[in-house]
Amino acid sequence: MLKELGDWDLLPIYAKIAEMIREEIRNGNFKPGAQLPTEEELCRLYNVSRGTIQKALGLLVSEGIISRRRGIGSFVNNHREKISARSIGLILPYMKYMGSDLLLGIEKAIRSYGYRLLFFSSDGDVKLEIEIIDRLIHSDISGIILYSLEGEYEDRGIKALLASKKPFVLIDRYLPHLDTSWVVSDNYTGGYRMTEYLIKKGHSKIGFVIYSEEYYEVTSVRDRKLGYLNAMERYELSPIIIESYPPMPPKNE
Repeated sequence: MLKELGDWDLLPIYAKIAEMIREEIRNGNFKPGAQLPTEEELCRLYNVSRGTIQKALGLLVSEGIISRRRGIGSFVNNHREKISARSIGLILPYMKYMGSDLLLGIEKAIRSYGYRLLFFSSDGDVKLEIEIIDRLIHSDISGIILYSLEGEYEDRGIKALLASKKPFVLIDRYLPHLDTSWVVSDNYTGGYRMTEYLIKKGHSKIGFVIYSEEYYEVTSVRDRKLGYLNAMERYELSPIIIESYPPMPPKNE
């Protein structure tokens, strides 16, 4: 059945619950046409208020994933309902790691123009991300905000967006070889200033850690690394690049 609510500090609770229900549907635990647990049952499962559950279900209704029948309950749709033309799709790689300020800021801006925000998560799966992009390209959605998993050597989804002429913007990262619109942090300056801060504190053995090889070509990581390298060079220090490290053990170990 549904998983218990995890300790996700960076998302509104209703969005976390909605994502877990999406995952159950993707995994086939709730088949097309199946009835979801009642609102009261969901309240007990997640130990949250009825209002929170109603917001989570309302989000899934707006995305066309479920339908609500008055006096009966909520059901998984057999076919996705037509997406409203006054909607913007936000595709994220991992719902649980996205900062709430980012999500709330996007939602507030979109709502101020009379549009609705629809959330989609690729769960770290590039193939699923491409499938979501393809589905939205062929819908009536007005535009797409994409926090992409794709990099310089895996750009099929972004190329499909360019070919479709559907308005879209990338966040956090960009592809230098493609002409796209993007909004990113100044990762180079961030990398430089963090390194310089440690140097001025008297440290000389400063490492730059890259979680795994899949992040080597991500522009946000690449720009931070360049800032780090330039700071180390300016102060005549030897860089220490750590290109992977073992996964952290579970909290209870």
